Amino acid sequence: MKTIEEAAHEYFREGQLGFKPAANTEAAFIAGIKFAQRWISVEDELPEKHKSVLVKDRGGYIFVAELSVFGWLDTQKQQYCESYRTIVYWRPIELK
Repeated sequence: MKTIEEAAHEYFREGQLGFKPAANTEAAFIAGIKFAQRWISVEDELPEKHKSVLVKDRGGYIFVAELSVFGWLDTQKQQYCESYRTIVYWRPIELK
């Protein structure tokens, strides 16, 4: 997963969005919020093992879980997610 600094560097490459970086701080702020609030597809990337993250299942239910070698562990219930609860998205709880 990209750090905030890596995402900012990528976003601010001059010409990428058709304006110079210092020209539009409002757009930069909005882009930062979108970066922080985005959900990452489990098909694209998985979180570090044994690190608590927010997850969203196929039904839209959001909860805290962590990935282990045995699957997704619901950290509140301290049990592995049932097979019908397919995790489709995740995002970090705290950004670096």
